[in-house]
Amino acid sequence: MTTIKREPLVEPTAMVFEMDQASMGCSPAEAFAHTRFGWYFAPNLLGNCEKEDFFMRAVRPSYEAGRWVGVAWASIVDQVIYELKAERAGILEDAPFSAIFIQDPRNVLGTIHALKDERLFRLEEMDEGLVVFPTPKLVEKVMGKVPVAVA
Repeated sequence: MTTIKREPLVEPTAMVFEMDQASMGCSPAEAFAHTRFGWYFAPNLLGNCEKEDFFMRAVRPSYEAGRWVGVAWASIVDQVIYELKAERAGILEDAPFSAIFIQDPRNVLGTIHALKDERLFRLEEMDEGLVVFPTPKLVEKVMGKVPVAVA
C-alpha cells in the first residue's frame, strides 16, 4: 500500500515591489479612510464582487504596508489557491468573504484585464514575473474624485 505524504498548507506571503509614492497623491490609509471595505470586498465601488475581490487582493498589501506597492501576479494566484485548499480542508480560520468561494476563482482573477482597461491597475513584466501596480486613477476611484479633464 502506497501512502501519500501530504505537505501542510502554509499561507503564502505576498511578493511586493516598491513604487513611486508621490505619484499616488496620498497613502493607502488616506485613500481608504472614508471607504468601507472588507478583507476582499469594497461594496459598490467597482460594480461587481469579482472586480472588488481582485481589487482588494491587489491593494491590501499596500494598505497593510502603509505605502503603495506592486504585488506579484503569482502571489495573488498563490493566495487564491491557498484559500481554496484551506477552506476545503476545513482549516481556514476566520474565512474572509470572497467571491472565490461562491463561483469559479478564474472569474475573480480574470477581472485584472477589465481593471487594467479602466486604468485602475497597470501590469509590468519584471525579472520576477508579472507585477500588478495600483495607479493614481485607482486612488481617485476609491476617494470618489472625478478626474479633471486637461485641455
